[in-house]
Amino acid sequence: MHWTLGRGVAGVRNTHTISLSQEEYINDLVERFGLQNVTAVANPLEPSAVLTKDQRPTTPAGLQDMSGNKYRELIGSLQYVALATRLDIRFGISKLDQFLVNPAQIHLDAALRASRYLKGTKKCILNLGGDVADVAGFTDSEGR
Repeated sequence: MHWTLGRGVAGVRNTHTISLSQEEYINDLVERFGLQNVTAVANPLEPSAVLTKDQRPTTPAGLQDMSGNKYRELIGSLQYVALATRLDIRFGISKLDQFLVNPAQIHLDAALRASRYLKGTKKCILNLGGDVADVAGFTDSEGR
């Protein structure tokens, strides 16, 4: 098996590992949302970004401006990538999916930023199995 459900699969018998890649899916996502000519960014969400439900449009004009966007489709695509192989964007995408009902432009911009991040890191793969000598994890205890 080399391809399944939008993921490239490569196995190495002697090391007992499987590698999963979504490079092609990310390329399709970038093309579908017209991001071919944008520059990549270093992180999926702006570190100082504050995203709240209070930012949602409330006026008829504001609601009309956001009615034609593809926010739900974009978030769904990003969720698939986050759940399948790219755990590094999972937190940011879970934050953005809170605004599916009535997103503001700032929410759409944040989702597009996550797509730009994926564009720049599309060659990252998820390796499963094998021998792991040391595993380290890090967290921000201040909740930032």
